[in-house]
Amino acid sequence: LLACGDHDAVRRYLTFQYKGYARQGRISNNLLLNLVVPEQAPAVDWASAQVPAAEISSFMILQRYWYWRATADHELVKEQWPMLRRCLLGQRVDERGTLPFFGDETYRFPGYEVFNGGGEASDYVNMQLRSLDSAMEYVVAAEALAEMAPFVGKQAEAAEYHAAAQRVRQATE
Repeated sequence: LLACGDHDAVRRYLTFQYKGYARQGRISNNLLLNLVVPEQAPAVDWASAQVPAAEISSFMILQRYWYWRATADHELVKEQWPMLRRCLLGQRVDERGTLPFFGDETYRFPGYEVFNGGGEASDYVNMQLRSLDSAMEYVVAAEALAEMAPFVGKQAEAAEYHAAAQRVRQATE
């Protein structure tokens, strides 16, 4: 929709999503289809709100970043900034600087092997391993926050996001 110029539809969606997460008091992989969102987003202590350990949290940031790049709408990003900050800092980056799998990656499961003729499939990805996908998404999301920070009055936070991106990038490499 951004590429088509329908910026208003994207803004409405991001606002709906934000209000839905605020109503839940947490970030999740999806919202209930019958969720009634309030006119105004409820107050949430985003600093302690539950967020997915990886992937989805980065995409919450990136969706707003892509919108911001297309529109220069600083107000939407500023309003949702505490949630976006939590989306980055709430992810489970381990002591080494690596991230877990989110859990729904289709390639982790051998179910697709059924289409290859019914042979025995033994290519499960062990969930104790760390995820390149999650790490790459985290790095890009951290860099996006650093880029947006000065435009929403959070210049002092930019160095923190750059450092987080660099730590995960180095660990992943």
